[in-house]
Parts: sequence; structure tokens; C-alpha cells
Amino acid sequence: MTKKKNLSGKNPKKKTREKPERKTVPIKPGMDKTQVKKVKKLTPVPFINRVMEIGIILVAVGTPLLFSIWSKNNFLLPKETYAESILIILLGIYLIKAVEDGKFYVVKSDLWYPLLAFMGACLISLFHSISLYLSLLDLADFLSYFFVLFLTVNFIRTYTQRNRIFWALVAVCLISSTYAVCQFYDIEFKFWARQGGRGNIFSTFGNPNRYAGFVGGVLPVMIGYF
Repeated sequence: MTKKKNLSGKNPKKKTREKPERKTVPIKPGMDKTQVKKVKKLTPVPFINRVMEIGIILVAVGTPLLFSIWSKNNFLLPKETYAESILIILLGIYLIKAVEDGKFYVVKSDLWYPLLAFMGACLISLFHSISLYLSLLDLADFLSYFFVLFLTVNFIRTYTQRNRIFWALVAVCLISSTYAVCQFYDIEFKFWARQGGRGNIFSTFGNPNRYAGFVGGVLPVMIGYF
């Protein structure tokens, strides 16, 4: 038996076995600690997902609780500055990651269709707006909300991540509600001047309507969780 010579002059390529891809196993509610640890070993959370989770928690916790004694007449200024600064940083991280990997991270979901329809309705309503400036300001707020939802759907993929965000919102709700109860009984900070009356119970939100909207959004989730 004679070995066949390689007349082409090229080194023959060695066949390499491709490593099988790890199957992702989601963490489901009801799992005990040992099961969760096993799933974490099989499906480690990517670094960018952890960064996005930290950013979302910072926005969810800091924005409702942040207020400044130098902006009593405009509660939204420090809140919007804080939240939008973090969101701009997260957007930059997302774009850098997308350029490095050569693809955009978008999870397929039926949730995008109603959001795109609502966004289209907002853009169409600009042509019939009485004040274009105020409409653009509101549109910027909606874009911030959509971006937070976009990051949540795409990067908050495990039960433990969702659980941490949930408890962060619960903590904010308890802190703001405790402050609102203190306001009801006229227990107030010395540097904080406000008019008396039950209608001025605004906690750290500066507006009773905004405070009621936040509590009304978090309470049903808390009741459903427990």
C-alpha cells in the first residue's frame, strides 16, 4: 500500500470537531435555589445584559426618589436630567456592542406591533398639534419610555433579573409612600416649604397626579406577585 502524494502543494486541512452550542435553559418561577444554581451554570448571563440591568434599576430607583431643594418649582428637571443621562449612556453601550458584533439585538415579540402603531400615531399627531414645541417634548418622554421597554425586553431575559427589578420598584414604592404618609401628618423636612392641605401630598414626585400614577402602576404588580 502506498500513500497518495499531495500534488497541489497545499497542506491538508485537519478536520476539527465543532463544539456543540449550549442549550439555554430559562429560570422559571417556583424553582428552588439548587435548581436556579444549576441553570445559572448552564446559561450564564452575558455581561451586556448585566450592564443593562444595572442601568434599568438605576433609572427605576433614582428617577422617582430624586429631587432637589434648588428646583422646587420644577420637580421634573433633576429627574429628567438624571434619567436621560443614564439612558444616553445605555444607548451608547448598545450601539457600540451592535457595531462590534455587526448586528442589532432585537428580540422577536408581538409587543412591538402595538408600540410601533402608537409611535406612528404620535408622529401623525404632530402635524395637527397646536404647540409643536410642547408636542416634541412629550414625544421625547415617550421615546424614553419606549427605550426602557426595548432594553427590558431584549436584555432582561431571566427570572432573577426580573425579580431584582421588581423588588427595586417595591422599595421605591414603600419609601415614597412612607414620605407621603409623613406629609399627610404634616411631618416635613425643614428645608422643604409647601402649602398645607391633603391635596398637596406629592411625596418625592412634586405632583399628586404623578405620585398616584406611579403607585397605581406598581401596586397591582405587587398584589399579583404576592
